[in-house]
Parts: sequence; C-alpha cells; structure tokens
Amino acid sequence: MIKSIVLIGSGRVAHHLGHALYNQGLQLVQIVGRNSSTTAQLALELESVAVGLDNLQLMDIHADMYIIAVSDSAIAKVSSTLAQLLPDHALVVHTSGATPLSKIDRHFKYRGVFYPLQTFSRDQVVDFREVPICLDTASTGHHRAELERLAQSLSRYVVWLNEEQRAVLHLAAVFVNNFTNHLFGVASQILASKAINFSLLKPLIAETIRKLDNLPPPEAQTGPAVRNDQSTIEKHQELLQQIHPEFLDIYQLLTRSIQDLHSNDQNA
Repeated sequence: MIKSIVLIGSGRVAHHLGHALYNQGLQLVQIVGRNSSTTAQLALELESVAVGLDNLQLMDIHADMYIIAVSDSAIAKVSSTLAQLLPDHALVVHTSGATPLSKIDRHFKYRGVFYPLQTFSRDQVVDFREVPICLDTASTGHHRAELERLAQSLSRYVVWLNEEQRAVLHLAAVFVNNFTNHLFGVASQILASKAINFSLLKPLIAETIRKLDNLPPPEAQTGPAVRNDQSTIEKHQELLQQIHPEFLDIYQLLTRSIQDLHSNDQNA
C-alpha cells in the first residue's frame, strides 16, 4: 500500500495535489523543488522536508511512490536524474496530461501517469473529490491496483486513459478552460472600454455552464451566429472595429466556426 510519497515540484499542481494527499493521511516525506522559497513553504504546510532540486543526492530513496509534478518541459530531465538515484523497484509517476508516458519509459520499470484534470491557482481552494484523476501505467497487477486505490481515496472520478486518449482530453481541456478564460478576458476589456462591470456577465456565464447538465453543447448554442443573424453580426463587427479592432479576428473566426458547425441546422 502506498503510504509514503516524495513530491517533486512546488508549483500549482504540486501545491494542490500535495495538500489533497496530506489531507488523506499520506506521508509526504519530502518536497523536492527548484524554487527554494515555495518548496520550503509547501514542505512546512505538509509537515515535510524541503530538498532543493540541485541537491537530489539528499532525496529519500525508500518512499513508496515518487510524483513528478513539474512543468512538461522539465519531466524528461528530472526523470533522467532520478533514474540515477532511485532503486529499480521505485514507482514513479508524472502528473502531465500532455506528456506521454514514454517520456519516462526508459528510466523506470514501474511508471505511470497520475493526471488531475483541473485548473489550479495557488490561492483558490479546490475540492479534490470533484477533480477527475486520469491514470495510465506500464505496470500491471500490484502497482496498477495501488495507483487506482490512491486515486480513489482523493477523487470520486477516476478513469484509466491510454496515451492517445489523454492527449485528446488535454487538447479538449485547453478549449473549455484556457480558451474560454481568455474569452472572458476579452469580454472584460470590451466592457471596460465603456466602464461596464464584468460582474454583469457572471449570471450568463453560470447559466451557460448549468445548461450543460441537461443539454449537449451543440443543442445549448444560442446567439446571432447560430441564428445566422447577419444584421447583428455586422453591427458587432462595426462596434469592435471602433473600440477593440484587435479582437475582430477572434469574433469572425468563432462566428464562422459556429455557423459551419450548425450549417445543417440552418438548412433544415
């Protein structure tokens, strides 16, 4: 059974995952990180020991599991370094949705992915019971069962996804989270040009999300693009040209995309 963990990373994913593990009674024996201040702070919060990424020779090599929660670009390098220190039986996972398991294949016999699908901000509390955890592993039997048991102790939503599925999920997540949040930012700038409070849009945003409980996204689509309301679309473009011309391309691209997706509806 997984009881002791070394957490490698001190960023947002490490922060939230570390607290979730700690709250479930897991022992975070060490927090290994590049940033000395955030690593020390996270170690303090989790009653752990901080180790600098440049002092890996001090890392505990007897933990039940090692979680690599660093940036995607650093996973391969960190894995290569860890492989020189850890015993052959060490269980090592990374937390990336976009990084294939093959990135650490040649380094560890027992390896896997422990990917929490959520947007994390350091000062925003997240209920980990509601965070889907996506698992993958090259191991079978014991280690597979242990990973699943650990994930189920943290979350109500645990799913096994292969490399291709996880990559597609991560891509879709960029659309629904990163791109959508960027559009919120665009909207806030448009409103600010006429001193309008962004809070006026929050009920609309909440209802847009709430409808997805009962309707698939294409059926929930509303607005001038899906209605092919060219008069309103032209007025919007003229207004954007006046106040924020840098957003005109985004408006036109999304309008065309909606119309293309719903072309059969308009022709019915």
